[in-house]
Amino acid sequence: MLFADAVRRKLQKQYDDLILLGDNQELKQKELLQENFISYCEELLKKRHRNSSNAIRVNWKRTIELLKLYVGKEAKFSQIDLKFSEDFKMFLLSAPCSGSKKGVISVNTSATYFSIFKAILKQAFIDGYFSSDLSGKIKGIPNRKSRREYLTEEELNILVKTPCDNEVLKRASIFSALTGLRHSDIQKLKWKEIVVDGEK
Repeated sequence: MLFADAVRRKLQKQYDDLILLGDNQELKQKELLQENFISYCEELLKKRHRNSSNAIRVNWKRTIELLKLYVGKEAKFSQIDLKFSEDFKMFLLSAPCSGSKKGVISVNTSATYFSIFKAILKQAFIDGYFSSDLSGKIKGIPNRKSRREYLTEEELNILVKTPCDNEVLKRASIFSALTGLRHSDIQKLKWKEIVVDGEK
């Protein structure tokens, strides 16, 4: 009888500890759900992309700006669910361009911003803000194949023969057309990144 009582007390203590642990986890989860999702996004940007390229940081900042435009400066984690995510996706597909640009952002830009939003949801799940991974339950925005404009060989020959007052601009334009590099890529180009293959 004494042995059975000792086993019962031990099992009761383990059961009580599990209940207490579950209650503590539930309480912590409720507290996390009251935190500001927008602030979390901003902190995640600072933490994750401190040393990333400017283009990545700009895309994250713009995603957060659009979140604020959609929901305001504050949104609790408890508000973020599948419906919110799907509604935000629809918002992105008709979101306004930034700055002085008119119109709405492109589908591919919307896809980029939504993939950032999904990455934030994934990290929030890892950090314990959500009990399930919302990012895995939401389909992304499919990219559209973009049409690339390019000059024909004949048009390039005309460009070479066309006089231009700014010789540097002309040479940069021809270089861009021949290499396929954008103006922004050329500006960042360093001599050490150029490899000569063959003779000049």
